[in-house]
Amino acid sequence: LIIIIILIDAFLAETKTEFILKSGLLIGIAVISFLLIRSVFREILAREKIARISEDLKAANTKLKEINEAKSEFVSLVSHQFRTPLTSIKGLTSMLMENFWGPLNEEQKKSLMQIYSSEERLLALIENLLDVTRIEAGKEAFNLRPLGLLEIAKGVVQEMAPQAEAKGLYLHLAEQKEPVPPVNADSLKIRQVMQNLIENAIKYTPKGGISVSIKKE
Repeated sequence: LIIIIILIDAFLAETKTEFILKSGLLIGIAVISFLLIRSVFREILAREKIARISEDLKAANTKLKEINEAKSEFVSLVSHQFRTPLTSIKGLTSMLMENFWGPLNEEQKKSLMQIYSSEERLLALIENLLDVTRIEAGKEAFNLRPLGLLEIAKGVVQEMAPQAEAKGLYLHLAEQKEPVPPVNADSLKIRQVMQNLIENAIKYTPKGGISVSIKKE
């Protein structure tokens, strides 16, 4: 509309100079208009391209989520399938170690202790895999309640003593110098933390042994 008005105005110019000035103004506005329209079209095309890329990314993200869910389901299924027979084997091994079917010699006890330790590590690994799948699925839940850490530590030390003995190390719970107040925690998770710490201590202690203590700090 502006261009049409200036064009009419230019033809109605009374002098040559006025016609040239108005024609120049007309050309300038026409060029600016062309650049502006071209810029708008480019922006529209860019937005359409971004929208297509966004849709492609959404589709790819959906596919990745499906693959991740399938992977988590697979890991969970396999872990459960492994855990059931391992638990049975561990129970039978424990019964053998307790002389349920008759006395054993030292060599047999030593071999069974190694089997038992291997079963413990495999079960811990499977539990870790299940924890990962639960965390990824957003299903990880904590059962928080007041706990006595000393009692949990006693149980863990007793369970892991055979591992330390097999390596020629001592493992004991140090005498408490002061009472330990109860803490609000998940007993299974805290027990797992203690097991990991003590297992690492056994693994990386070349000689001597491990003294476990609990204190308020």
